[in-house]
Amino acid sequence: MDDMDKFIVSLECRVIFDVRGKTIPIYHVLHNPVYGGPNENAYTGSSSTLEIPVVPTEISSQDPIYFSQKDSVKKLVFSGSLPPIFVGDRIRAYIIAADRKVVHDEPKNAYDSGLRYVWNQRALKKIENPFKIEKLDANGNLLATYENPME
Repeated sequence: MDDMDKFIVSLECRVIFDVRGKTIPIYHVLHNPVYGGPNENAYTGSSSTLEIPVVPTEISSQDPIYFSQKDSVKKLVFSGSLPPIFVGDRIRAYIIAADRKVVHDEPKNAYDSGLRYVWNQRALKKIENPFKIEKLDANGNLLATYENPME
């Protein structure tokens, strides 16, 4: 099992207010930037986020510490695609309730940087960023899955 897996929390929620989606264009300067003058830019894509106000109804986790924190989550911010989620929908969000820290170790060989990552458990926050959202029907059956690739 990956170290991160023990920090994954599944939170089932009801969407309670209007969902807000934002898409921001991304431009790249094609040549050396001219400070104080015009620059030639190229559109290279966009970045999208979906803000989902929720009321949590169920929680599941390998660690029982999260069961008392279920009601602390008020909003989910999903980056990536803009899934069709509306007021009244029932969703399941997957959250990593941990912070990733960089640890500097002694390199094992010439190709090893010595950098390691460790996960430190944290409490659930008012605004969480799920890496996966599942849209459910009224009976809790899976309708669709939306994933945001993690690093």
